Amino acid sequence: MIAAIGSVLRRGRVAAALGLLAAFSPGAAQAQLNVSKTSIRLGAFFSTDSNLKSQTSSVWNAVGLDALAGVKYHPLGGDIHIGFDAVWHGGGSSGGSSLSLSGKLLWPLSPKGTNSRLWAGAGFGGYMINTPNTTNFLTVGAKFIVGADLTSHWFVEADYDWVSGFTDDLGVPMRADGVTLALGYRF
Repeated sequence: MIAAIGSVLRRGRVAAALGLLAAFSPGAAQAQLNVSKTSIRLGAFFSTDSNLKSQTSSVWNAVGLDALAGVKYHPLGGDIHIGFDAVWHGGGSSGGSSLSLSGKLLWPLSPKGTNSRLWAGAGFGGYMINTPNTTNFLTVGAKFIVGADLTSHWFVEADYDWVSGFTDDLGVPMRADGVTLALGYRF
């Protein structure tokens, strides 16, 4: 009985190792996104944290720049992108900003050979947050992404930023979570 369980566990580890090798191999990228190397996005960021909204505003400006990483491997069949995003509102005593640098993995949702292109992705990176009562707070967060092409260059994208919570200098708990809706252009 114990020998049979050990045999099953060994086979399971071998299968898991082969699965990981297949997922991270160049051949796993059969349905890669066929995109240009650089894109820019302009839009609006909608904060989901009531404390952050009460100190600043519920709607902030948003701009983003993405670049295809150009690596040979396509983990889990996706394309690796590096992204820089900035969101901000006003200035002075009611201003706020969040700057992020993240690695993103994007997967195609549209079947190969279709004219329309939909994608989804996820990313992880560092955030620098400023609020009326916090300056240059560094933290980590995740990004969840969906997008659709309008033309060969223009696209729309929605992102959700999930950022670790923090307490500002006055002791108020906050999060810089929110949704970004943007129009983008691919070069």
